[in-house]
Amino acid sequence: NKQGRNDLRQYSVALMTNRKWKIPLHSFVYEGNHNDKTAFKEYFEHLRKRVNKDLSGMTFVFDGGSISEDNMKIIPGHFITKLSLHQAKSLVRIDRELYRSIAVHERTVCAYRTRINRYGKPLVAVLTLSEELQQGFELQMKKDFDTLSKGIDELNQQLANPKAHISKELCDVMKRIQPYLSKSHLQECVVVHYQINQQEIYEQEEKNKRKTQKKADKKGEKLPDMNTAQGKRKTVYLVSTVTVSLDPDLQAKVTSIYSGKQLIISDRTKRRTSELLEAYTDQECIERIFRDTKNRHHCSMQAVYHWKDDKIRVHTRICLLSLTLARCLHVKLKEMGINVSLESMLDQLPNIYTALCTLIVGTSDKSKYVVKEKIVEMTDSEAELWEGLCKLFPQLRKYEI
Repeated sequence: NKQGRNDLRQYSVALMTNRKWKIPLHSFVYEGNHNDKTAFKEYFEHLRKRVNKDLSGMTFVFDGGSISEDNMKIIPGHFITKLSLHQAKSLVRIDRELYRSIAVHERTVCAYRTRINRYGKPLVAVLTLSEELQQGFELQMKKDFDTLSKGIDELNQQLANPKAHISKELCDVMKRIQPYLSKSHLQECVVVHYQINQQEIYEQEEKNKRKTQKKADKKGEKLPDMNTAQGKRKTVYLVSTVTVSLDPDLQAKVTSIYSGKQLIISDRTKRRTSELLEAYTDQECIERIFRDTKNRHHCSMQAVYHWKDDKIRVHTRICLLSLTLARCLHVKLKEMGINVSLESMLDQLPNIYTALCTLIVGTSDKSKYVVKEKIVEMTDSEAELWEGLCKLFPQLRKYEI
């Protein structure tokens, strides 16, 4: 797996949250070798049993990796999700001048809205442009072209080596290059040049060739030279070298068509475009929760030294419960105007604790010892947190500072 821990079990977690609190409300643990499409149906069946009420009025926002014909039919309510541009190629080539600027979460997004029919119902489709996605597309294209160039250099070394056991025919060489060209639309902007040598040979029928080889092996003789009587004449094209280059004009055209685009679909056809985009971008809170569960210092779910399914589920439930409590406290403190990050809050809370102090009360002749429980000295930020905790839990004020 990505962590390089082949000695531990691999598992995946599906999470559900809401837009207001952004805390884990429901989770589902499944095996790590199951993809999202396979686990999608199991998750919704588990969700129905846990919620035990009508879900038809809810709007589910999820990632496009779970989309399939069967999965879209089992969604009990409405949905907002992302569709791959490969499944809507007619929308990709829409002119960028038709996009309009829309305010989404205090930032401006260029979007184009239209309607499509998919999964047996009319849907609203919103195409968006993103500078971050465009930069990522260009960076990935450069990376894939570097990989292509490296592969071509290795191929040329094999073509120049007479002892290399590879076919030098043009069709076979093209098949070797095709996997590189299929990435990042390189096939549309890369120019491939083959230096070809034409050669004529006599080709035997496959059946006659096997018989001739068998007879020669029995007699201990070499395979006889092919002639016009033994086979038919054939012209082959042998490749000596291959060169590739990136055409700047074609690259600019491909970048303009494909880069930076994202397609959002929904059956909420009466919702405004800004509302649909805000709902989909709020899905980032799920990614934030997953990042928090990977924090080695607080609420971490890694690594899991369990093998039984029920123990893995219990471990995951405890970690998510602790994260839920921490997030609830963080939301309450934020409502009081205490602007502190979740990680900083969890780092400072252990520094707020009580200590038993022995005090001498009275004069030197008639003094006595009194033991009191007090809060240790705190920094300004810790004192602000303590004040917020006392407002939430008034019983904490019995401790003196």
